Amino acid sequence: TDDTPIYQETQTVTTNENGLATLRIGNGTATIGTTTNLIVYHDWSYWGYWLKTEIDPTGGTNYTLSDTKKFSGVPYAFGAHKSRLSQSVTNLSVDTNQFSGNGYTTPLTLGSQGATTGQVLKFNGTSWAPANDISDQIWTGYSSNAFWNTNNTSGIGFGSGFSSALLPSGFHFRNPMAYMTLEGYDGHSVLSIKSTEGYQSMISYYWGNNLKWATGLNWDGRYYIGRNNSSDFTILSNGFIGMGTVSPANKLSLVGNANITGNLGIGISTVPTAPLSFPAAIGNKILLYPGGSGYAGLGVYSNEVRLHSDNANSRVSFGWQDNSGNFIEFGRFHKYNNEALAIQGNLWANGTVYSSDERFKKNIIPITDALTKLQQINGVEYEMNIEAFKEKNFAKGRQMGFLAQNVEKVVPEAVSENEDGYKGVDYARLVPLLLESIKEQQKQIEALEKRIEVLDGK
Repeated sequence: TDDTPIYQETQTVTTNENGLATLRIGNGTATIGTTTNLIVYHDWSYWGYWLKTEIDPTGGTNYTLSDTKKFSGVPYAFGAHKSRLSQSVTNLSVDTNQFSGNGYTTPLTLGSQGATTGQVLKFNGTSWAPANDISDQIWTGYSSNAFWNTNNTSGIGFGSGFSSALLPSGFHFRNPMAYMTLEGYDGHSVLSIKSTEGYQSMISYYWGNNLKWATGLNWDGRYYIGRNNSSDFTILSNGFIGMGTVSPANKLSLVGNANITGNLGIGISTVPTAPLSFPAAIGNKILLYPGGSGYAGLGVYSNEVRLHSDNANSRVSFGWQDNSGNFIEFGRFHKYNNEALAIQGNLWANGTVYSSDERFKKNIIPITDALTKLQQINGVEYEMNIEAFKEKNFAKGRQMGFLAQNVEKVVPEAVSENEDGYKGVDYARLVPLLLESIKEQQKQIEALEKRIEVLDGK
């Protein structure tokens, strides 16, 4: 035997309470050889290997205790796959139950059967015979419809007229209509990957024959995600994003309802601090409707908040609308002649103030024949026609006042007509007439008193 060690290692172990120490070869520090070479590559098919142990009880390298024993079974199991048999088969036939042949050598081998280098046994439908195979090497090949791993491209391609230039790596198809489909065991759940040359590339999920969702890139550069044959999310090549539409006209186009949890900022680059935040700038904030000559909307100007309608003859109304969409107007701001506010109902106020500064007025003359004019105006009692004018919110019950048509004949300055053609009376404008009538009447009283005094003196 050869006394040259094929493997050597050192270990430091501690005995148990009975003075026994247990160690495993390969767990120490190798000083000759490696455990890989020892276990995997070493030829254990030959008998005659010994194990020598040396011990230094002090923990050093001055080994005084030694022992040598011959291996009896382990690690010879590592060489079982190389066991020597005295025969080999040079002529081989194969049926369903056994091998048979003659011409034995050592170790057991199969005869060439006329095979050349690289060939393997393949079943040709009748018997086993030598044939070409590439299962033991990297795939290399090319045809008009298949391509694999030539020129170090490390990929597999299928398709009509496939070119190696199109196969950098991975798994590829090329065809005017190229598909790859993954189908569930039940035949209902299908995942399809499709590339339609010149049109689109998409990944689709079907349940049966029904398209449930798809995502892909269209021929015009539009990226989309959709469900049930509809496009729910679209990004155009110009960066416009559409939700519920395939043709967004702006950076973000939304068709349908939207719920927003949190604050929303419009026109700002900072974090919004309110449910709806706008930039800190003067001007229109919300444009509700574009008309022929302006917008209806909401704006901020200095410390003023404006609700405005810029179109000619437009109005700003306020009222109540029921669930059926029927609107009941309580009032409106508009521009009609001198009218700016119309209220359908009573106005409750602590007081009213009229613009009456002398600097606002010109062509000032006294009121004449006030009493004569007043005598032509008739005060009346009446009830409002509520049934015929429900939208006016008229008050119920008996009332006292004037008829606009009667007042207009005497004091037209106190009567105006609204855009609907109905007339109204400015009762405040009759106050000066009443005042001057009282003054005229007082002069008459004083004149009569003087005549009485004269008659009494007689």
